[in-house]
Amino acid sequence: MKSLLQSLFKDTVKSTEPSSSAFSLAALQSANPALAAQFVWRTNELPDPLPARWLHWGCSSNVFDEFVNVDFAAGPPVLEWDFLDDWPTQAAGRFEGAFSEDTLEHFFLGEQAYILCNLNVLLKRGGVSRILMPSWRRLMALGPKAAAPGEFLRETFGVATEVDAMNVGLRFSGHRWLHDAESLAFLAADCGFNTVPTSCAESTVAWLSNRNLRSEDDSASFATDLVKRAELRRIEVLPAEVAGAERVEVLEGGIEVWHATAADAQVRYALDVPMSASTVALANIRSANLSEFRSHYYKSVAFCHTGAEGVDAVWRFDETLKSKPCMNLVTRQQIRQATVQLPAIDGVRFRPVSQPGQYFTLGPLELFLEAP
Repeated sequence: MKSLLQSLFKDTVKSTEPSSSAFSLAALQSANPALAAQFVWRTNELPDPLPARWLHWGCSSNVFDEFVNVDFAAGPPVLEWDFLDDWPTQAAGRFEGAFSEDTLEHFFLGEQAYILCNLNVLLKRGGVSRILMPSWRRLMALGPKAAAPGEFLRETFGVATEVDAMNVGLRFSGHRWLHDAESLAFLAADCGFNTVPTSCAESTVAWLSNRNLRSEDDSASFATDLVKRAELRRIEVLPAEVAGAERVEVLEGGIEVWHATAADAQVRYALDVPMSASTVALANIRSANLSEFRSHYYKSVAFCHTGAEGVDAVWRFDETLKSKPCMNLVTRQQIRQATVQLPAIDGVRFRPVSQPGQYFTLGPLELFLEAP
């Protein structure tokens, strides 16, 4: 990936502003769209008017009638969605409920919070998002026999010990973050939901019952109904100032490409009014470093309040815990931890790169806020 990016530096490109840079993300999009897609984002689309008031996300080929079916892989009647792209806010509060099986576990914890916060926005008050996924506790309980001769994990992956079998099982088929009922309830509460544990077949909503592909008897799955308790709204805040960098390109959708001219390039976002950190369910800054792929902690965000300069309210991102480089997520718990000494938040400072000469994409700050 790095060699392909570097090979594009030799081509002169048209930029929205004069620059000595020869790098072009637009050229990368033309040469390798799949690679470029990791650094950019778009808005997922829904028909208007909605053909149904129920959402089936991560449907794969298991298409439901009278649902809006969405997945990474598109093809009528399935709509192509990237769940880490922007979700359509024009459908806020218009869905009765949602269903998903074997999908949430393929995202890291912060990404799961992003998905659940977006589901909250789309659902009406009291709407139910039904989640079925592998159970961490059930998988661990299978440990003693998982590496036995004849068992699936041993025969498929060649593991010979219980610990190795569990490591494979936890990560099987791209699993990134598993839950049990307790941990899923904790995450859901941060995203404005109450949880009701159920069997895999029976939901608290009859329309969502008996849609499961797996059961407790023949798999390690568990099921939970997430009931919308608190109203979340999503706002976008555009950068107010970029210091230590020059803009070299603007792509479709307003995605900007910047070139760092100083070691401490920073982006400042200013909020219209101060807000309590306790009302922020999730924050995300759209930005990907195009030049550095090996360091783990080069990005950081500082939550600010005028009059409280010098207060350390910094959160550092672990670049290994993301599926898409342009996501920079801070969960409710992380925001609370970082802002414990701040009376309120009225701005955010973001450090997108670590060295001069590096390139980065830049977009808005997304905030999911509890409605009054």
